[in-house]
Amino acid sequence: MPESPASREYPPMRMWRRLAVVLSGLCLGALTSTTLSAQGVTGPAFVLGSLRADSTKTPIVGAELVLTSVGRTTRTDSTGAFAFRELPSGRHRMMVRAVGFQTITVNMDVPADGVDDVHMTLKRAVNELETVDVKASGGIRAFLLNGFEERRKLGIGRFLDSTVLGDVDPKRWASVVMEKIPGVRLINYSGRRSFASTRGAISFRERPKGDAFDLAQGAPPNCYVQVIVDGLQRYGSRPGEPLLDVNSLEGPFVAAEYYTVAETPLQFNREGNAPCGTLALWTGR
Repeated sequence: MPESPASREYPPMRMWRRLAVVLSGLCLGALTSTTLSAQGVTGPAFVLGSLRADSTKTPIVGAELVLTSVGRTTRTDSTGAFAFRELPSGRHRMMVRAVGFQTITVNMDVPADGVDDVHMTLKRAVNELETVDVKASGGIRAFLLNGFEERRKLGIGRFLDSTVLGDVDPKRWASVVMEKIPGVRLINYSGRRSFASTRGAISFRERPKGDAFDLAQGAPPNCYVQVIVDGLQRYGSRPGEPLLDVNSLEGPFVAAEYYTVAETPLQFNREGNAPCGTLALWTGR
């Protein structure tokens, strides 16, 4: 019986069967392949692979992989394997994230006959917002929301709690955030949406624009805000960083807080790279 792809050992990011993978953070060239934006589009192609920790090479279980190009999501199984099937061929973008690891974004060209050896590694997160000793009653969720309440008492920033977000249709939460928080707007492009500030960046040169894939999809240069979910940075407003599609965020969200550049607390801006402000979201999970 032949070995399954997930059981074989491969070096990280090895290219197989005409797969062209470009990690975010590298210099991206012009996108000449056909880009895909319509969600729900299917085809004969597929992507199979596995995910391991960079340092130990052990499988990462339960990691979330999002094909933002077609709005598809899956998770790794107990062996770290994952699969996307019935995909259209062409240029795809995959976002890979797991608790305790750095999020990566991968651009790939998927041929009509698919790819079956996509093996990736994630590095341990080194820029966590803060390390805490949780002793509060009610567990980590109660502890995080207690921090939300403490910041709200200071009167700096704008806040939405469960009385506003608790009963919102999961498809409308982002629109409610935009409607209720002055200074925040949603930028729509090719079926995607990203949060931006109406206040402007510290300087035009620092304004984040996304990467080459975003530009090819029609994302306009804008002041895209830093986004933090449950204490983890999901988008950092860095030059050339792939934009965060808010359609890929999973709720329900029970609280939100927004800060302009000058208001952003140190715990949300340890790297000093939030030139467009910060939106922090808290889930009910």
